[in-house]
Order: sequence, then C-alpha cells, then structure tokens
Amino acid sequence: MAATVAITGARGHIGRHLARLHVARGDLVRVLTRQPQAAQALGPVEVVLCDLARPRVDDLASFCDGADVLYHCAAEIRDEHRMETTNVQGTRILAQLAAGRIGRWVLVSSAAVYGAVRSGTIIEDSPTRPDSLYGRTKHESERIVLSAAADGGYETTIVRPSNIFSTGMPSTALFRLFGMLSAGMFFFVGRPQAMMNYVHVDNVATALVQCGTLDAAAGRTYNVSDQMSIERFVAIVADEIGVRCPTLRLPEPPLRVLAGTLGKLPGIPLTHRNLDALTVRSWYDSDRIRRELSYNPVVSLEAGLRGLAREWKHSR
Repeated sequence: MAATVAITGARGHIGRHLARLHVARGDLVRVLTRQPQAAQALGPVEVVLCDLARPRVDDLASFCDGADVLYHCAAEIRDEHRMETTNVQGTRILAQLAAGRIGRWVLVSSAAVYGAVRSGTIIEDSPTRPDSLYGRTKHESERIVLSAAADGGYETTIVRPSNIFSTGMPSTALFRLFGMLSAGMFFFVGRPQAMMNYVHVDNVATALVQCGTLDAAAGRTYNVSDQMSIERFVAIVADEIGVRCPTLRLPEPPLRVLAGTLGKLPGIPLTHRNLDALTVRSWYDSDRIRRELSYNPVVSLEAGLRGLAREWKHSR
C-alpha cells in the first residue's frame, strides 16, 4: 500500500534523492520548498510553498496532515546568520505542528553533533559535544524532536550522516583536495592512517527510507558513514585524475605553529581546520543500522569517490 511521505528540503541534495526513491516506490510524495520550479525534476509530487525561516502555520499544517512519515532534511549549512532561524526555530514550529498529524518523524541530523573527536570509534551513544554553530543547531533540533516524540506526538528516528558527497554537488572541500593533488601541492601530515569519513548521498537516502518504513527504526538513532585511510583515499583520487600519488609527509607540530599565523591570511589553505581534516583518527561506526535494519551501502566509498574525481577532472 502506498504511503504518504512529507519531505522538507526536497530541493537539497539529500531531499532530491530521497524524494525520487519514494516516487519510485509508488508513494505519495509531498515536498516543502521555497522554489516550486525546483520540485519539477522530482516527478509527480505535491508541492507546499513555505520557508522554514519564515513559516506560515497553515502551510506547515497542510504539509504535515496525514503523512505516514515526515523526513526533515531542510537545514542551513553555510549561512551562520540563518542557522538558528532555520535549523532550530523552524524545526521547533514544525515539530509542534506535526504532533498528531504524522506517524513518524525522521530527522536528518549530522555527525557534527559529536564535535571534534580526534581518535577512536564514535557510536550513537558517544557523548555529544558539538563545537560548531552548525553542530550546536543540529543538536538542538534533535532535542526538540525527541521532546515532541516523548509527549506522544509521533514516533521519531534520528540519522547522523558524516560528510555527504556525490556527483552533481556544488564545490566541496574535496574539490580543493583534488586541485592540490592535480597541482602537485598535496602532502600528508603527521602519522600514517588518518581516517577520511564520508558517505555517498545514495547511501544516506537508502538509510532514510529504511528509517521511515521499518518498525524497528522507531525511537532509534543511527550513524551512517563509510571510511578509509587517507593514504588509500588520496591514492584513489590520484589514480582517477591521472597524477602521481604524493609521498611527502610533514610533521604536524611545526605546521600547527605556521597555521597559527599563516592561517589568518586570506587564500592560505594552511589552517587548523584543514590540518584537523588531514590528521583525524576517529571514525563513525554504522554497525547499529546494519544490524537492526539490514542496511547495506548501495555505493561503495571507492566507487563514489572515483565518480566524483572523474566529474571534477572532466569539468576543468
């Protein structure tokens, strides 16, 4: 039997893939968007016009009414001035209006809620210590939805993806890495075997459908991520774009000192944030969703990475 599915952020990267999966399943898909023309590529979907940063109560209520599952994918990830308004205040209003109108709320949160964990395995029960504005607003959105669910408004499931990627995305930090590799400017930092935590958007969408449709997902929180060593990651990209794999490795402490001064200059990539990305030794464990929902990635990290590297190479 076809389900009624409501999706916020359907013009975003996750929302687009998720909407298409549910349309392919034969479900009735309702999307909340500020730009109706963006929904045309999703297929036969019902469009509700609304901006979560400036929501109209009647529009949000009609968006929620009768939905078997509501996927909250909408979030502000770049503009810090809009993060609180969209990620927290918009979520709070929608969560209140959804009570009694939907069956389950699936929240797309983020691994950013754990903060900067430098080493070790991160599971769903690991402490949440967000250290960025984005991470803090996503953490607060989790609290809001869990509070509404505790009051009996609906079931809820939280999904925490790591760094999401795929072809067709706007410029990402990965493209900067590709550019440095192509220019022969990339080098490894510190000890070997730092970890790269990424997940293909098709895997996130697949996990979300399982979280929205399987009884076992109710009330649960799941990490969704893949990972590999930075050495393997860089070797795959170098092979795909046709450059020599770098071997230069520099010690971390003096680079940290330089980052403290040079990192303040515009256009200089030697920053503490970039050094963190090249030296982190933690990874997000997805064993719970595999075990409880029989989740399996549909796109391997290597295959997705090769596809993105090819796209980048051909677009230059």
